[in-house]
Amino acid sequence: MDAPVVHADRAKWEGLARSLSGLFRQMPDIYTSTITLSATNSYIRYLNSEGASYTLRAPRVTFNAHAATQAPDGTPLDDFVWLYVTSVAELPSADELASHVRALGQRLKDLRTATVIDNYKGPVLAEGDAAAQLFRLVFVPDLLGSRQVLMDNAFGP
Repeated sequence: MDAPVVHADRAKWEGLARSLSGLFRQMPDIYTSTITLSATNSYIRYLNSEGASYTLRAPRVTFNAHAATQAPDGTPLDDFVWLYVTSVAELPSADELASHVRALGQRLKDLRTATVIDNYKGPVLAEGDAAAQLFRLVFVPDLLGSRQVLMDNAFGP
């Protein structure tokens, strides 16, 4: 069954993006920020040599909030919130999106004031999305037995 086509109200989304972006003005520790709302209607067409075929609509609505700052020692810090849904109705309310933006700003503020840890050797606990990404980046290549790409020195001998 085809998913319904996504229709975005551009004026409404522009107003929402401006409103959410305005929240960063209340956060003096944030140096740069971006709010993005987008809607796409992708189509996947499949055809094989036996004549079987189908077309599938894959709508996607995305919300992205990105912000960056700098620690007192000069270390650049940035973080983001990225939400994917398949329809405008599934997009969180403006208040929920605003709470995501505020939480993003608070995380960066906390990072700015966090104590710098000298060399640490020990266990690391990864939860949620971080656990999946860690597993994908560290363990999956070895499980698949994929060969690492070796590159020549691009800067000469």
